[in-house]
Amino acid sequence: MTLLAHAIAAAPPAPLSHEGLRGRPLAWSEAGDLGLWSTEWAPDIKLERPDALEHHRLVERICAAQPCLPVRFGTAFASSDDARASLDKRAAALHAALALRRPGGAARTRGVDGRTPHHRAGYRAPARLA
Repeated sequence: MTLLAHAIAAAPPAPLSHEGLRGRPLAWSEAGDLGLWSTEWAPDIKLERPDALEHHRLVERICAAQPCLPVRFGTAFASSDDARASLDKRAAALHAALALRRPGGAARTRGVDGRTPHHRAGYRAPARLA
């Protein structure tokens, strides 16, 4: 069973409904003090446009329950072990990004890479010099 990733958060996981994309099971893969919320997904099932919208709603639900880092739609792991290995590999950067999302943290709209995408709330274009 493949895991279709939704969001990264600090452990322990917040209590959430166990319903993921298309009603499939929502899973929590934990690596140390980090975890990944994902939907258990059969690799032969094709993702469609409505799934992207449902992914967004899942990310909103997860982020409303606990500070989290959204994962790009379509990101998948072959197993929980692969998901945990990915979390372990990037643990320092993920901790730093999550610290910005906690109450009282700096820029709550910044991504894992520290940049603020133009399409996110809170983005302000730089003032033009005359």
